[in-house]
Amino acid sequence: QAACNINGLWGAVDISGNWIYEPQFTELGEYRDGLSAAQKNGFFGFVDESGKTVIDFQYENVLDFYDGKCAVFVGDEIYFINTKGDKVSDSYLRYAGPDPNLNLHVMKDDKWGLVKPNGEFILPVYYDLPKAMGQAVHEISEDMVPIKRGALLGYANMKGEEVVPPKYVTIDPFCEGLSRVSILHPEYNPGKTAESMEADGDISGVFSYGFIDKLGNEVVPLQYTSAGRFHNGITFVRTLRTTSGYISENGAEFFED
Repeated sequence: QAACNINGLWGAVDISGNWIYEPQFTELGEYRDGLSAAQKNGFFGFVDESGKTVIDFQYENVLDFYDGKCAVFVGDEIYFINTKGDKVSDSYLRYAGPDPNLNLHVMKDDKWGLVKPNGEFILPVYYDLPKAMGQAVHEISEDMVPIKRGALLGYANMKGEEVVPPKYVTIDPFCEGLSRVSILHPEYNPGKTAESMEADGDISGVFSYGFIDKLGNEVVPLQYTSAGRFHNGITFVRTLRTTSGYISENGAEFFED
């Protein structure tokens, strides 16, 4: 069968062009696990291949079914249902997503985790939420997921393995296989800690920047007061002595004398 839209409403026709069910839905998705998400009167439900309503129209938004489960949105909450419409998970709040792979960052009781569209968790609802400006944990880059514990940041991979334990004040998305990370410079931030910045809600101070790879190796030491992201294998950096220049991905410096 094929979906067909007439005057803004969706129905479905068979291979001969005959109506299987006439246009009646304002949105109609693909069939997965024998069900298609459909919208009617402003709410989503699910219909079978004959157009019969299997799960009532009651959700503000939904994802498609994957492996017999589907994420549904009701008010501020998100939870998972099975193909009978039964609730099969706890309720969470959506923090971010879905991303292009339909993974969702969800939160509960001031913790967050990362869940697949079939309800399987990549990261458990265990990690802390950002509180200070400049901390981001919802941007997945090169299959690396920022994580936060206390006031410090690290990385997990998409297998759920914590490959970079949280120990940095700031981290950037991976670019060309490297992430820019920083700690507070030990000599130039009297009385300031990551925890105090977290309490103030603002990331400011003198930082020592470097770069890590996806195994957590500090391939460029944390010794620069500023650094950009790598582009075509190089980036601009500045030192405490106000000298500046470029470094390569292995940390080799190209400074003017």
